Amino acid sequence: MPRDTSRTAVALWTSAGAFLPSVVFTAIGAFAATSLDMSDPQAALEGVMPAWFAPVFVIGVVVNTVANNGMTAYSAGLSMQSIGVRLPRVTAVLVVGVIGTTMTLFAILVFDFLTAVNAMMELVVVITGPCMAVYATDIVLRRNRYDGIALHDQSRTGPFWYRGGVNWAGTLATLLGATAATLCAASSSWAGPLSAAMGGLNLAVPVGVLGSAALYWALSRALHTIPAAPHPARRTS
Repeated sequence: MPRDTSRTAVALWTSAGAFLPSVVFTAIGAFAATSLDMSDPQAALEGVMPAWFAPVFVIGVVVNTVANNGMTAYSAGLSMQSIGVRLPRVTAVLVVGVIGTTMTLFAILVFDFLTAVNAMMELVVVITGPCMAVYATDIVLRRNRYDGIALHDQSRTGPFWYRGGVNWAGTLATLLGATAATLCAASSSWAGPLSAAMGGLNLAVPVGVLGSAALYWALSRALHTIPAAPHPARRTS
């Protein structure tokens, strides 16, 4: 975007574009769940639709699924490259597609699909919570000032090479936080020992997020992995 683009406008319209649709669709889902049997969502929704709208609904589901999976495959392929897997973008996306298709077939043919998806969604917070906590803590510690050019320097002399190419403060904080969250998680498919000892109380989110943030702060200080702020001329936010 142009350099004179309003930062407030960027933040406002980006947030609104994600927030407003999610509120609308979540509200529709909540209303449907209170009045319909959502054990089979597609059949339940078709039961309250006029006959002419059913084909439109099916087309919308298909188009939305293709668009959503396209974005997911692109992001997953980019993530695969970012962790050091040396594959071209197209090849990385194809590999992710094959893995995703295999997992979907496994979930459909071996388990009940909705049960498998619900179990995954219940436990995904065990990983995403600590990851986001480490990321947010790093932003706070660096005051959101990053050297954009140096971020792309993957050589051993780059400031983000750390020790052997690994930021051990972030790695340990994420792994230990995820482990602690797993011990405190409670879902339909898993009950951590600490959660079971507390009568099924699910503390995966606060333990994973706060624990990882505290660990990353302490380890970053101990290992000196937070460098001084970059030169003002090269700062990016």
